[in-house]
Amino acid sequence: MIGRERFSKISAVEGIELSAAMKKRISDSDRKGLTAKQRRAAIIHAHRGG
Repeated sequence: MIGRERFSKISAVEGIELSAAMKKRISDSDRKGLTAKQRRAAIIHAHRGG
């Protein structure tokens, strides 16, 4: 597993950028202190139209 900073660097090389919604979700997850499992659930929920 890689950390957020390393993932960000790899994504930059690949030309992948986070959308505003993704950045907000990350910020909200950090602020709420969500666990990795809770973060994954929030991402899944967002992509299922929740």
